[in-house]
Amino acid sequence: MTKDLFCSGWHPILGRGLSTTPSVGRVGRSYLCTGRRSRPSGDGVGNITVKLLGDTVHGLLTRTNPKRYLFFTRTANGKAAATAYMDRLTERTHDRVNPTPPRSVAAQILAIRRWGAQNPMDLGSIEHPVLVANGEDDRMLPTRASFDLAHHLPNASLRIYPDSGHGGVFQHHEHFVQEVLKFLRSPCGSEDRH
Repeated sequence: MTKDLFCSGWHPILGRGLSTTPSVGRVGRSYLCTGRRSRPSGDGVGNITVKLLGDTVHGLLTRTNPKRYLFFTRTANGKAAATAYMDRLTERTHDRVNPTPPRSVAAQILAIRRWGAQNPMDLGSIEHPVLVANGEDDRMLPTRASFDLAHHLPNASLRIYPDSGHGGVFQHHEHFVQEVLKFLRSPCGSEDRH
């Protein structure tokens, strides 16, 4: 049976990546998805907040990749993880993904805002296993939305990574990859629920 992997953010898995735009990408026999179930009052999905704008502007003014501020906590641990992640991004010397042009970023933000304004989705009919992963302090997609998503999926497992934000799966990549591999190899329904 096909399994779904729900994650917040952009995750290079099995050589492919997903954008933060709500989408489903087929990779082999598994689906990789980003998503949220509903838009409870004040959940922040699709909202461009002062924090998001501030992090982006801070990155632009300091000529620093905004991911450093958007994806990681500002704790000593988070800052060290951001540096390690940014260093890992430069390790590949060929066949690299081109930077996202500003026009594409603007289109992605518009798509996220439209998606956030949609009516709740009924996820109760999704019976196969789903892995929901996020950081405990996500500034881009509120962590509580991951709890909401996992709660509304009948066969979901939830992984929240400590002292991490939107880039929790980048910060805890060694654990995340092992959890994903275990999840994808496990018989349907054998994964721990929440």
